[in-house]
Amino acid sequence: MRSRPSNATRPIDIAIVDLNLHGVRSDPVLDHLLSRNVFTILCTGYDGSSVPDCFRALPRSEKPFTLSKIRTLLGAHL
Repeated sequence: MRSRPSNATRPIDIAIVDLNLHGVRSDPVLDHLLSRNVFTILCTGYDGSSVPDCFRALPRSEKPFTLSKIRTLLGAHL
C-alpha cells in the first residue's frame, strides 16, 4: 500500500491570500508562492494603489469577496 504524501510535500495548485492578516503582511508568503509559480489570487480590503508593485499583476478581489468573483478569477486561469 502506498502512503499519500503529507500536505507539506504536496504541490500547491492555487492559493488565495489576504494581503494583510490582522496587521501582519503576507508579502513573504506571496513571494514564496510566486517563486513556485503557484496561481495566486490576492484578496484585500485595500484598493489597487495600496498593493505593492510586485503584486499588482496578480488577480485580485477586494473584500468582501464573493464565490462568484473567485470562480471568475479561477475560470480565467483554467
